[in-house]
This record gives sequence, structure tokens and C-alpha cells, in this order.
Amino acid sequence: MRIKISEDVSREYYETVKDILENKDFIKLRLYTQHNTTNRLLQIVPIVLKNPVMSLGYKLAGVLPYSGTYTNPGPFPVPEEMAPHIHHMEVILGQATTPRPHCASMSYGDIMEITFAGTQKESDTERDFFRFLVREGIPVKGESNRTE
Repeated sequence: MRIKISEDVSREYYETVKDILENKDFIKLRLYTQHNTTNRLLQIVPIVLKNPVMSLGYKLAGVLPYSGTYTNPGPFPVPEEMAPHIHHMEVILGQATTPRPHCASMSYGDIMEITFAGTQKESDTERDFFRFLVREGIPVKGESNRTE
């Protein structure tokens, strides 16, 4: 999907993300995760022991705690001399392994590309998302590769 982004929407998005990143619960989670990656005990445990434990954990919980994923590499600058040759940028998502929506966005110039992927048959999430943008007055151009 191609969406023109106004400065107001861009500023509001920035403020929302900033609020999330400064949220105490988010900071605690980030520090906990960071602590696990620097935990000396976890570093010295051989990989041949870690892999079966991680595999068991995945089999027991898998991706159940997640309702979907979102990837945002952010703005994509290019050298000025390349700009006339580029129409738009896209983030191409790999095949989803679970029937949950996966979303990615990338902006180039004043256009944001938003991509949804997933194995679910219904497209309610995508449809509701883009309807919301239209109701907010944001121009949306849609493309789909669904066959139904």
C-alpha cells in the first residue's frame, strides 16, 4: 500500500513510538532481555545443551504469546543521483508460519509502503487497518495479490 504521510501524522507517529520506548514496562522488558544476552552462565553453557532446551521451549510455547508481528526499518534514504530512478520502496515479508497477521512498513520520500502477510484466509485486519487510515483522511492506494 502506498500512503502519503503528512508532517502531522509523522509527528504523531514519532511521539507515539517515543512514548512506548520510554514506557517503564517496556524498559524493564528490554533490560531483562539484555541481561539474558550478557548473562555469563548462559554464555558458557554449550550450544549442544542450549539448542534442545530452546527447541522444547518453542514446542511448548512457540509463538503463542504473539498476536502478530510488525517490522519497520524506517525511512530509506538514497543518494540524490539515484532518486530520479526509484519509484517506491517495499519491505517484502517472508512466508508466515502461523495464521497471524505480519506487517511491515518502510518510507521513501513522502510515501510509506505498508505490507501485510500471513497464512490466514480472511483479510479483516488489513481491511480494517486501511479503512481506519481512510477515515482519518490519509490517502491510500491499495494493491493485493490475493486470488479470492
